[in-house]
Amino acid sequence: MCGLPSDAIAVLVVMGDGSHASRLSRAAGFIATAHDMGLLSGLPVKTGMILDALAAWPLIGRKPFAIVCTEVRAEPTEAGGHKLSALRLALVLFDRAGDPLVTSGIQRFLNRYTNAEESFIRKEKTAQGAVYRLVDRRLPMWAAVEWGAFENHYIVGFGLDAWRDVAKPASPGSLADVPWVRQAMEQTNARKASGLLYCDVARLRERLGPGLGEVDRQVLHALQADRHDSVFWAWDSVGRAVWLNRYARVAGRDFTTKLAEPLAPEDEARMVPAEADWYSAFRWDGSATIGRISAAYLVSRSPENRRRVEEYWSSLAKVASLDFQQDLIDQLGDRIVVHNHPPHPLGVGLLSTFEFSVSGSTTRVSDLVERLFKEWSGALRRNFPGQLPDLTRTDDGIWYLNFGLQGPAVAVTDGWIIVGPSPMAVRVNLNRLRRTVGKPEAAR
Repeated sequence: MCGLPSDAIAVLVVMGDGSHASRLSRAAGFIATAHDMGLLSGLPVKTGMILDALAAWPLIGRKPFAIVCTEVRAEPTEAGGHKLSALRLALVLFDRAGDPLVTSGIQRFLNRYTNAEESFIRKEKTAQGAVYRLVDRRLPMWAAVEWGAFENHYIVGFGLDAWRDVAKPASPGSLADVPWVRQAMEQTNARKASGLLYCDVARLRERLGPGLGEVDRQVLHALQADRHDSVFWAWDSVGRAVWLNRYARVAGRDFTTKLAEPLAPEDEARMVPAEADWYSAFRWDGSATIGRISAAYLVSRSPENRRRVEEYWSSLAKVASLDFQQDLIDQLGDRIVVHNHPPHPLGVGLLSTFEFSVSGSTTRVSDLVERLFKEWSGALRRNFPGQLPDLTRTDDGIWYLNFGLQGPAVAVTDGWIIVGPSPMAVRVNLNRLRRTVGKPEAAR
């Protein structure tokens, strides 16, 4: 946090060795090749920009970097919604050794998404150094792109003056000097962490306040986010275990929470495949978490849509004899284990295997899953005969979404619900857990 502006609203810092980025290098290579072959030329501009951002991640992540938000505002629209009216966001690369790669990447981006009729670039000399600014007439004036070197950093900013906000001397007055942030770093063991995330939630709410409607406020309340003032996360790995700590100020009181910790050796041997490169073992309150998410989703819908959703789930529960509270939620344990075996072919970390512990009756959970997916599968085939996607059950009890290719899958075994990116991933872990693991002990 040293050298980053003390008035930042939100900051992400990644100080790792770049291994997180290398996992995406294969996906990035596919995207770059597809672009070069013109296969993505027909995509909408926004979709293309998202894919380009994914492709750039291995380049960015090779060195320590930060993403800093110093301003964000929203305003109501005549239609009753709201729109972004200001944003200043900066990517800070802490090592300028990659300057040529960064500048060539920016040039490729400019060539792809700008044109001489609508865009222009200016070079401006400031006290901090030279900064280049791209303005596109098709976008609001505040939506400029800026880039340039400062000291040993290379800064790419989105939003007018985003570059200046970050291109400041390292001291005094950096974010690390803010008393609450300094306390948060001590409580979360941040100085040994490879990743940090900070958000001044109170200021974020204040900035977005004029653009937030009553529904937005109800969603924040349902998620209990309206009571948070500031939040700080830190994470790193010990061996192959990824730990995650959080420090938060809620309604004026500070709390430290260890969200994910390394498992005891005997538990790691039982719960995590030996072939996995990494894992995270989370503690959670399933009933409270599911309740908050469900409430937030419902209040985000219009009254008519909310009524339809509630009627659908009520009807589904009656037709298939489902009791989600008693047969699923009340049976959940307090563990979630996430790992990367077998690894996803594209190396996408989110497409990992998630294992949810069951401390109650596995039979009740398994019966509910069977009845639920049979009902959904039958409904898909009745309403869309011969069409995809379809829900398919394998002979060994794995349900998966079939898009023509085998998609996300789920299975239940003694003590665990397994969710993975494919039937193969679930099967590997289903067989392992059947051999080695009983019900996890909630007290461990």
